[in-house]
Amino acid sequence: MDKPTFWKIIDASRKKARGDLDAQLEELRSRLERLEPDEIVQFGRFFEEYHIRAYTWDLWAAAYMIGGGCSDDGFLDFRGWLISKGERVYERALKDAQSLVQVVKDDDEDIKYEGFQYVASDAWEKKTGKSRRDFPRPGLSGASEPSGERWTEDGDDLERRFPKLWKRFSAPPVRRWIRIVAAPPGEAPKAVRAAWIGCLLPVLEGRESPVRGEVVGVTSGRPEDHGLGYVVSAREAILALEQHDAKAARWWHERAPHLLEPGKLLFFSSAVCELMPEAESK
Repeated sequence: MDKPTFWKIIDASRKKARGDLDAQLEELRSRLERLEPDEIVQFGRFFEEYHIRAYTWDLWAAAYMIGGGCSDDGFLDFRGWLISKGERVYERALKDAQSLVQVVKDDDEDIKYEGFQYVASDAWEKKTGKSRRDFPRPGLSGASEPSGERWTEDGDDLERRFPKLWKRFSAPPVRRWIRIVAAPPGEAPKAVRAAWIGCLLPVLEGRESPVRGEVVGVTSGRPEDHGLGYVVSAREAILALEQHDAKAARWWHERAPHLLEPGKLLFFSSAVCELMPEAESK
């Protein structure tokens, strides 16, 4: 298994699927299952190398604009989708993220498609009969943060730096907002949680319907199920809280500064907020 063979397998699966991502994933898995186990492992290593190379701020910006927002997990899936498009698309996107304007033909295409990053371990499990947990990991280590110049949602940064992507994918729609009506649960002090009451927060685009939220405790890191609710940009939420209660916002700046980075999200349970009518959305 070498890199040209890696890309030939990717290309063959894409052509066979004719644009259907589910079909491509199944075709790719089927092709890998015909290989020897060590070849499947090498395919997985190449995939991981390309996945790490695509960890750039420019590509995250593209995923953010095309997908109407993009979390950390969403960016993992986006990079798998990008690899599935083949070497030519992949390399062009690394040089110029705006080249993806010509790649995404359907505005509804699922660019944050989950599955391609697991295809090698799935095929290896099927081929060997061993547990996927025993799949030989490549042991590659990526950077702690994306390469390149960081971007921000504030002002005209994205529009200025990525005008083609912005023009096609980021024409601002009418955003829906939630009003916080009760102190949300969580690990922040009671006064900090109560300070959210009265805040108006913009719902993440495409998430206007309640979703189930499994959140992670700010201080403990423990996962918690908060039922149905709404997802918002953590940065936008904390900036809104700052206008409402600067002392409470300072707690978030000091205890959870990572939430101010692009792509970070906060979840508010339906029990503590109300979705504003479209007519009252800003």
